[in-house]
Amino acid sequence: MKRFALILIFCFTFLMVQSQAWKYRRYEAWGALSAFQYYGDIGAVEDLQFLKGFNQVNFLINRPGFSLGMIYRYKERWYIQGSNSFGYFVQSDKNTSRNRARNFAFSTIIDEFSIQGLYFLTKESDKHFYNSIWNRRERGFKKIFQPISIYTFAGVGGALFWVTPKESFVGSPRFVGNKHVAIAFPIGFGLKFAYSPSYSMSIEIGRRFTTTDFLDGFTSQYSKHNDVYYILNFKATYRFEKSNRIHHRF
Repeated sequence: MKRFALILIFCFTFLMVQSQAWKYRRYEAWGALSAFQYYGDIGAVEDLQFLKGFNQVNFLINRPGFSLGMIYRYKERWYIQGSNSFGYFVQSDKNTSRNRARNFAFSTIIDEFSIQGLYFLTKESDKHFYNSIWNRRERGFKKIFQPISIYTFAGVGGALFWVTPKESFVGSPRFVGNKHVAIAFPIGFGLKFAYSPSYSMSIEIGRRFTTTDFLDGFTSQYSKHNDVYYILNFKATYRFEKSNRIHHRF
């Protein structure tokens, strides 16, 4: 009876430790290759309301950049992230039929700093990828998708930007080149693949609503909304481990 009680106590303690293991890997650092894309007054399509603007997506005008940041795991599914994204985007009236004759074009360098809250809709895996695949106790889709988690994020930040006019926009009195600061509101979602408790990879896309209509150096009387831009990140993440993990004591 005493042995049975000891076994129960050990099992209960082990399960408690496993369920709280995430507390010993709260901090993460990540870097990412990024793709930037802009939506605003220059290069806009005819029907701005169609599909809420998603009909403006054009992968040919994506431009590269990079991002880096730190993450703190506040709760099991809640995270706080600080990030810095640097890159540039371009657009031209040549890509549309409505304003092709106007022939305005530009490029903008942008540097964004933001803080975001992340919520994982599916809990992160704390196992090695190969352990999940070869785990005979798991079956079907759960076994295959266990290393994959889905998350959403939203936040606030600041953006510094510098616009260069091109084509007929050069020398135009419509160009406004003295606006360089805006507030950005990132919102989006991502997929995270946990290769091991320490290493993971993610792909995420986020839309940035802004407080400016001058990311392209231009606004018009017909403009009803501020400019927005998207950042697509391909992230590699390292999770730091505390040296005094509980399970080392057993």
